[in-house]
Amino acid sequence: MRSITEEFGTEDADVVRPHLVRKDRRRLDVMFMQDIFGLTDEEQRWVYRFALAWRHAASNIRHLAAALATEAEVRSRIRPMREWYTPRIEQLPQGASRTIILPQKVTRAEFAQSMFTPQVTLFRGVKREDVIDCTTTEEAELITLLVNLGKRSIELPTDTLLIAEVLPLVRAFTIDLDRVVAELTSIVPEDLRETVGEEMRDVLRS
Repeated sequence: MRSITEEFGTEDADVVRPHLVRKDRRRLDVMFMQDIFGLTDEEQRWVYRFALAWRHAASNIRHLAAALATEAEVRSRIRPMREWYTPRIEQLPQGASRTIILPQKVTRAEFAQSMFTPQVTLFRGVKREDVIDCTTTEEAELITLLVNLGKRSIELPTDTLLIAEVLPLVRAFTIDLDRVVAELTSIVPEDLRETVGEEMRDVLRS
């Protein structure tokens, strides 16, 4: 799918004109806007202007992402983490969970077994930012998955049995999230796909 700026011949709402629109797109638009709705050339120009202005509004992007996230819940049975992960943490007794606040601008994490303990290494781009020491490999993997999902404040159980219980759920969620975001954003114009996809992830990982 071409981006809307490619189809309209510009990304500037003040510049767009019907004659700048790609011919194949314009033929379809004429059928609807002129033949069916009877819009004048000036009215058609304003339709294009509104379309370009709409795509730049952050609130509109969030509304679109929220709608796609809801569709993901219905179609793919994927549920936001607040519905299944967060309640598991909140019902734990005091002292049975811990919270990790990540450094700003961390972009990804990797885990590995060091000489003494499993460790999660946090990166900002290619730069190593910090290291988190863990008690088990499962805990290290869980932290890594949550960081790579985009979490910046991580809550997790301290009990190894509870970690073993939630780890496969988070693994499956990560795979499903990548799949449904790719599927549903395929209908979004290419130049908006990454932004809408990240907003979708934000809704579902919350």
